[in-house]
Amino acid sequence: MKELVRANSLLRHAIDIFLRAAVADSGAPLGTILGNFGINTVKFVKEFNDFTAGLPSYFILCTRIFIYENRTSSFLILGSSTGFFFDVLKLSKSVQVWHFDRMNLTEINYLPINSMLKLCWFKFRFYSLQRALSLVWSTLETTDLKVNVE
Repeated sequence: MKELVRANSLLRHAIDIFLRAAVADSGAPLGTILGNFGINTVKFVKEFNDFTAGLPSYFILCTRIFIYENRTSSFLILGSSTGFFFDVLKLSKSVQVWHFDRMNLTEINYLPINSMLKLCWFKFRFYSLQRALSLVWSTLETTDLKVNVE
C-alpha cells in the first residue's frame, strides 16, 4: 500500500462513512469510530459541517476520513454522479399546456437555478464557473429537467 504523508505524519487508517451534509454530529456512530483512533470528534464535525454548510441537510455524502499517526485527520467527499444530485434537487409543478384544441394539465420537473449553481460549486469547485456550468448543463440536457430562473 502506498503510504500517504501529511505534515510529516504517515497515514494509518482510511474510513469510508456516509454523513449528512451540514448536520453531522459528534455522537454515535461517528464519535465512537473516531474516538477509538484518538481523533477529536467535535473538531472534525465542525470542519465537516463548515465545509458542507452550503448544501441541503438531506444530502448524504460518502466521506473518506484519513487518520494519521499523529492523531490528526482529514476528509475527502467521494463523488456522486451529477444525475444523482439532479434526482435529489429536482422539483415538480403542474402547468397547463395546449394540446391541439384543449388545455391539459401536465407535470414538469425542474431544477431551480440557485440549486444548479450550488451543484456546480460542490461538484466542480476546482473549475471556473463557466466550465462547471457547461459540464452540469451537458448532463442536464440528457434528462427531462428544465431550469427555473425565478
